[in-house]
This record gives sequence, structure tokens and C-alpha cells, in this order.
Amino acid sequence: MTLAIIGKTNVGKTTLFNAATLLNAEISTYPFTTKEPNAGTAYVCDVCICKELGVEDNPLNSACIDGWRYIPVRLLDLPGLVKDAWVGRGMGNRFLSVIGQADGLIHVVDASGSVDADGRLARPGSGNPVQDVLDIRAEIERWIAEIITHNRQLIIRETASSSLEEAMSRVLSGIKARLPQVI
Repeated sequence: MTLAIIGKTNVGKTTLFNAATLLNAEISTYPFTTKEPNAGTAYVCDVCICKELGVEDNPLNSACIDGWRYIPVRLLDLPGLVKDAWVGRGMGNRFLSVIGQADGLIHVVDASGSVDADGRLARPGSGNPVQDVLDIRAEIERWIAEIITHNRQLIIRETASSSLEEAMSRVLSGIKARLPQVI
């Protein structure tokens, strides 16, 4: 499983990444410290089935240590997203294309409101965390809409032999969208 850590610039994405992976990616207080995605492995810890059911196990995709299962999860720490990334502003399209490789997203938000709309440090409370969440969501939605718009003719051709939903899911398969997500 791959999870992408997303959010505005300067909100602590790389700090979370470093803590989860025990790596040492560069951290600083200036916007866009992360210019390329960082990749690492974190481990989700859960009670192992051997402990729960009193059986012996031999996991192939994780480790069991003293009755605890350590499940590897690939993390991608992405550069900060800015408004209009979907049209290429900031790290824009490169950032968004990496999101398409992930199975899920971890959205880091500065709840203290101490980062302004451009990702610069600001007085606590002067930023708007709710708007930050909405802005990131809107960027992802616009990016997906652009993929659909760019492939409009292909979708129209494919609807001659399949449903609109099936045609859309094929076009969006590059960002791991399947039929249930399209419907």
C-alpha cells in the first residue's frame, strides 16, 4: 500500500514523513523545501492473528514480533500544493501525478492557522485551516476534471461499446480510479 502525504507548503508534511519512516529528509521554514517527492517505509502496528487466535504464523508481507504485526506502508512525502497547481503553478502537475500513484492520501493541515495562503509562516490564527482543506480538495478535483476534459473524445468513442461509467473508469485508471469510484 502506498499513501501520499499532501497539504500546503510549510505545514509539517516532511516532519510527519520523517517521524513515520525514521528518515531524515530536509526540513526548513521556507516554502518548497521539498522539491521532489521523498519515499520511505513506515509500519502500521496491530495485534497479530497469532496472539488473537493462539496460533503460530509465518507472515510473508509483514513481520510478527512478540504478537504484534508490523505491516509495511510506503509513504510519499510530496512538495506543497498551491492554488492553481492543476494548471501547473508551483510543483503543480508533477505533484498531482504522484498523487495518482497512491492508494490513499494523508492530508496534513496547520490547525493553528500560522501559515498563509502562499505557505509562508504567519501569525498564529491568521491563516484559515478550513479553507486550506477546501483549496487542496479543489485542486485535486480540478486536476481530475482536466484529465477527463483532455480525454473527452476518447470517452465519447468508448461509450459506443460500453457505459459512460466504464469509459470514465478506463480514462481514470492511471490515477487508480476504478468503476466504483466513478459511479
